[in-house]
Amino acid sequence: MTRTAILHAESSSDSETLAELQPGEIFECLEVLREVAWGVSPDRRLAGYVDRDALDQIK
Repeated sequence: MTRTAILHAESSSDSETLAELQPGEIFECLEVLREVAWGVSPDRRLAGYVDRDALDQIK
């Protein structure tokens, strides 16, 4: 993560907040959907959506 990002339960930013991911925290991106990315935070054992802009880079 390049900045603090909210991990949401659904792709909408109005959905339930699951966690607040910190810069440098690992987020395994599995799919990119327009402005959001869906993936897993392995340290927290949570899956959800974050703003695409918060990712370091997409490979």
